[in-house]
Amino acid sequence: MNPAILFVLLTFVFVKGSDPVETFTWLSGTWEMKKQNWGSRIESWTIQDENSIGGKGLRVKDQDTTLLESIELTFRDDHFWYIPTVSDQNNAQPVPFKLVKSRGFHFIFENPEHDFPQRIVYHMKPMRIAPEYIASTGDTLYVRAEKLDGEGIDYTFFRQ
Repeated sequence: MNPAILFVLLTFVFVKGSDPVETFTWLSGTWEMKKQNWGSRIESWTIQDENSIGGKGLRVKDQDTTLLESIELTFRDDHFWYIPTVSDQNNAQPVPFKLVKSRGFHFIFENPEHDFPQRIVYHMKPMRIAPEYIASTGDTLYVRAEKLDGEGIDYTFFRQ
């Protein structure tokens, strides 16, 4: 296991509790990105159990809601995995991305075998920094989907 990932995992286990999913409890809730003429893109996350948190990517325009992807963020085999399933891609099969680097609220997941993306980056910038983080509607979530060469797409979400 990568020593940096082991350090992050052990820090959260010993400081916050014994459940690996506590590493990502900050992600739970609803995040929204509004785009003019497109509607809103929403990521909604809920804790499933001590090892996983589930997410849904939605598009909301007018009264229509479309499921874009289902996501599982889970701890298994001594690693964190980000596993999206998109109905119109990859034959609707889940694609696993392994956590390769993390620091604070910055997480990088990679799957070099996948066509696009090969890397998914989640970075949360909290509105307030406190010894015990408290979720705030001013929190910002930056998500980047990219190839390993850096070519990619950026998304900026705000906590609802």
